[in-house]
Amino acid sequence: MQQATSRSIPNVSLKKGTHESVRDEGVNVQLVPALSVSMKNIPGSEPVLPIVLIHGLLSTPREFGLISLPLQSRGAPLIILNIPGYTEADRSQFRRWSSWVDAACDAIREQFGAGQPFVLGGLCSGGMVAAAVAARGEFNVRSLVMMSPSFGYDGWARTKWWGWRKVAHALGVDRWISVRESEPYGIKNEKIRKWVERDMHVRATSAAGPSTLPLWAINQSERLMRHVTRQFPRLRMPTVVMHSRLDEICSLGLVQRVFDTLPVGSNRLVVFDNSYHMITIDNDRQKVTTELLRCSGRSDRSAATQMDAAANGPAVNPANSQTAADAYTGVLLCPTP
Repeated sequence: MQQATSRSIPNVSLKKGTHESVRDEGVNVQLVPALSVSMKNIPGSEPVLPIVLIHGLLSTPREFGLISLPLQSRGAPLIILNIPGYTEADRSQFRRWSSWVDAACDAIREQFGAGQPFVLGGLCSGGMVAAAVAARGEFNVRSLVMMSPSFGYDGWARTKWWGWRKVAHALGVDRWISVRESEPYGIKNEKIRKWVERDMHVRATSAAGPSTLPLWAINQSERLMRHVTRQFPRLRMPTVVMHSRLDEICSLGLVQRVFDTLPVGSNRLVVFDNSYHMITIDNDRQKVTTELLRCSGRSDRSAATQMDAAANGPAVNPANSQTAADAYTGVLLCPTP
C-alpha cells in the first residue's frame, strides 16, 4: 500500500490556483438511557476535550468504526451522535435539512451543560450539519472539524444522469426515486472496498453509508450546503477541513474556494493524497485520527508515531469493527460480520 501523505495549509496562505482540483443492519443495539461522558484529565496536561462526531447522510455511526477505538485508546472522550430523523432514517419520510440540525442540537444539549467546551466534527453531510450547529452559536465549540465536506456534488464520479435530479425535484417526484451507490463507494483501498461492496448487497447500510439514497434527501443536503456556505464567513471558532485530492464526490478546488472565505484565524485545510471520499475508513484514516486528537488536545508525539506505524499495518474489515458507545440512544455493540 502506498504510504499515506497529508499536508496542512493555514487558510491565510491559500489563494486561488494554489492547488489543482484534481456510509444498520447487523448492528446489535442495546437501548439504555443516554450515557454521560466525563472529561478525562491527562497528568501534566490540560483536560482533553470531548469529540462529538456526526456521520454522513442518512447513515450510521459505523462510518467511524475504524477510528473510534484508536481515539478512545489515546484518552479522547468520544460521542458519536444518533440523530432522530437523520441516523438510519426512514428514507420514505421527507424531512427538511433544518430538522436534521435541530435534532443534532437536541442530541448535543442532552450531553453538555451550558458553556462546556468540546470538539464538533462530521463526515460529508455530517460536516455540514456540524457547521450549521456551530454557526448557531449555542454551544461552546472549541474546534469545528469537517471531514470530506461536500460543498457541492462536482466530483469525478458524477454520471451523465446527475443533472436529471433537478427535473425530479421540480416535478415533485424525488420522494419516490432513489439513487443506488456504486463503485468505488468512496474507497480507494481495494480490500476495504470489496468488504463494503459485500455489505451493500446484503444490508441496507454499510460502513461507507446506505446502499441507496432518496433524491429528496440529496436535494435537502444541497440546500444545507448552500446554507453552510453562506454561514462560513461568520464562523468564529478554529476550523479544520480534511479533504482528499482524489475525492470523487466533491472536488478539492470547490472545498478550497469555500475554505478561503473563513475569517483569518487558526484554520487549517489538511489535504490527503491516498484516499477517496470515505477518509475515516480509507488509507488515510490514521491521519484523520491524529488530526482529531490534535483538536481535542491529545496531540502528543507518541500518538502521531503510533498512527503512522498503524498506517502500514493490515487493513481491518469495517463490517467487523466495534463502534464506540452511542451517547444519545444507547450502546452500539460489535456489528455482526
